[in-house]
Amino acid sequence: MYWIKCKENWGTFVNNRAQEIRRLANSKDWKHIAGILNPADLPSRGCGAKELTELLWWEGPSWSKKPREEWPLSEACPDFAIINSERKRTVASTINNELKELDYLSEISSYEKIMRVTAWIFRFYNNIRKQQNDRDFGDLNTQETCKDPVIPPAVECIDSSRNDRSCDFQKSGGEEGRR
Repeated sequence: MYWIKCKENWGTFVNNRAQEIRRLANSKDWKHIAGILNPADLPSRGCGAKELTELLWWEGPSWSKKPREEWPLSEACPDFAIINSERKRTVASTINNELKELDYLSEISSYEKIMRVTAWIFRFYNNIRKQQNDRDFGDLNTQETCKDPVIPPAVECIDSSRNDRSCDFQKSGGEEGRR
């Protein structure tokens, strides 16, 4: 009853039903009937076939035969826990798109170590995309550690993080000064 009379933005299911009822019937014509007197509530209370054959189910409460002016007034006491569960919620979220440098690479002092760390990262990346029984385990193989075309951008990242120092170790394959 509350959902029909109150035009809030409910969840999809309740909102669609309430709109349909409002479209088909004037909500001013709706009256609340206490559950104990409401024949529509009998099946939900688990009444048996014997009770359904009694007058309440077939004819309604005794006062329903009287003129509308003599009907008892009953206000619905809504269960706000149920009502609030059907209210639409607004959710706000924010995303921080700040790009961060690859700090782990700036801590590595040799080209060989960069190759191995990058190979482990690629192994992990490839493994999470595979079925569990197809994943690679154990030590890195030579194919994984010799993926040279992938390394220069990583080394450039280190170079830019070291300001004006050049990455001589990239060219020579040796070590730049250790930190």
